[in-house]
Amino acid sequence: MVIFLYFKGDKSCTPYRCININIKSATAYKLNLRLGVIHPLNHNHPLHLNAEIKRIYDLKLTHVLARETQRLMCKQISTWGIESYKDEVAAATFEAIASGKVDFVVEMMKFNPRRLTTVKDGIGRNILLAAIAFRQEEIAKFIYESNASKSLIGQYDNYLNSLLHVAGQMAPSVQLHGMSSPALQMQKEVQWYKEVENISVYSKETINVYGLTPHKVFTSEHKQSLFAADKWMKFTAGCYTVVGTLIITIMFAAAFTIPGGNNQETGLPLFINRKAFKIYMIFDAVSLCSASTSVVTFLGILTSSYNIEDFDKYAPTKLIVGLSSLFISVAAMMTAFCLALLLMLQRRWWILIPCMLLAGMPVTLFVLLQFPLLVEIFNLTYCRSPIFLRKRSVT
Repeated sequence: MVIFLYFKGDKSCTPYRCININIKSATAYKLNLRLGVIHPLNHNHPLHLNAEIKRIYDLKLTHVLARETQRLMCKQISTWGIESYKDEVAAATFEAIASGKVDFVVEMMKFNPRRLTTVKDGIGRNILLAAIAFRQEEIAKFIYESNASKSLIGQYDNYLNSLLHVAGQMAPSVQLHGMSSPALQMQKEVQWYKEVENISVYSKETINVYGLTPHKVFTSEHKQSLFAADKWMKFTAGCYTVVGTLIITIMFAAAFTIPGGNNQETGLPLFINRKAFKIYMIFDAVSLCSASTSVVTFLGILTSSYNIEDFDKYAPTKLIVGLSSLFISVAAMMTAFCLALLLMLQRRWWILIPCMLLAGMPVTLFVLLQFPLLVEIFNLTYCRSPIFLRKRSVT
């Protein structure tokens, strides 16, 4: 089987516009994978496995063939002249970077590392500048860790924008679409800027043709994002403050409205010697203190004015503390409610069990609706590993 690959719809098959790949010579085509009694490359052999397994096999084989075809294509491209590189290859490479096609860029770097350092897009950006502009972390990381990055880091585009200037520009909307809130979008942008700042070889005061430093570019480009993030933080904090205040009111009253009442002579609770009562009081105190911590934290968010740097860790940490405290207070409140029922109903399980199941619903809903936000903020703030590590050779 022979595959012909054409660029820009040109099927003239000139030496620079057509690639002839003989798949029979490819490693992928020689694969003789076996699934049970299937020999898919032998078309005369009967198929005995179900259609789903065959579909998975076909998908895997298609992927392997595509990777091998891509490898051979990149190898063939390495024999092209420099003029063809500046046209077809440059356009294809920058399109792959913009759309996040990591495999294509990796294969091109393996076979053509020196030539790829010379290609530019329409505004003079090299492949590293383009990867940073489009927020393609894996591609930027691979290019930086390769030996080719030595000649790329110090380059500018046509507007004298350095790596840090480009990192300060607003990210494409598609890269921020998956973030659940404006605050997290702002946090990701700040983190990306700081990552690039660590590898930049030029001063932070370097100016472009508009007389702007990288920090001024970042500030001006993210002015609306900062406003939206600050507004979202305060709106969210206001909503959670109301919930926390209600819990404080309920649990404070519950501490003195004791199940079973008090002994008229001593004033002590009637159930003071019961283990369940002691646990009830502990959970009541935990809920009250956690809700108070949550309210104080969210009030701090409401009364604060944030700048760009605060969205790296300071503001997200406040949100993590507030949400965690609120979750603990809700869980402790419902546990205290179940213990109060246990004390009053005295093992009447036909009433207790349905009530306890219903009491678990608020906690479950809170986990399903709010816990993913807490996990996302925590991962983005404290579990994010550095993007740009030590360099490696591309072979």
